[in-house]
Amino acid sequence: MKIQRFLEERSAMLAPGVRVLDAGAGDGRYRNLFGRQRYEATDFGQVPKTYARMDFLSDLQRLPVASSAYDVVVCTQVLA
Repeated sequence: MKIQRFLEERSAMLAPGVRVLDAGAGDGRYRNLFGRQRYEATDFGQVPKTYARMDFLSDLQRLPVASSAYDVVVCTQVLA
């Protein structure tokens, strides 16, 4: 899968401790790629499916954090 490979390569390039938001994380399939970073997940949780543990539920247009809170945002399947 091209997305998986891309994220594997990019996560390896990130310094430890970099704060990463997975926006629209869904089942959390990319969490394990960011083990050295400070990974956080969010989703709006309105689609009937199984979700991974989220750090917070949110509409991506109204994140409950400061706009400068993250160093990297992963958004692979969501258009906001």
